[in-house]
Amino acid sequence: MFTGYIFRAKSKGVLKKEWATHKGPLLACGVLSIFGYFFILLAFTIERMSYIVGLRQLSIVFAVLLGGQLLKEKNKRVRITSSIIIFTGAYLIAVAD
Repeated sequence: MFTGYIFRAKSKGVLKKEWATHKGPLLACGVLSIFGYFFILLAFTIERMSYIVGLRQLSIVFAVLLGGQLLKEKNKRVRITSSIIIFTGAYLIAVAD
C-alpha cells in the first residue's frame, strides 16, 4: 500500500542504495509478511475469532517493550502502561471460556 508513496517521496538513488544494502532483510520481511497473513487467515478458520484477535494484539506488547528497551524510545511509561492494558485484555479473552 505504501509503494506509491515511497516512490514519490524518495529518490531513485536512495531506493537503489537501500535495496543494494538491505536486499536480504527486505525480501525476508516480504515473504514472512505473506506467510504471517496466511497463518492468521488459517487460524480464523480453526479457532474462535476473539482468541485470534487477542493474540494478534500481543505483537503490539512485544513491539512496545522492544522499542522501549532496545531503541530507547521516549514515553516509556505510557507505552508500558498501554501494553499492560492490551495484555490484560488478551488474557481476559483467553480465560473467558
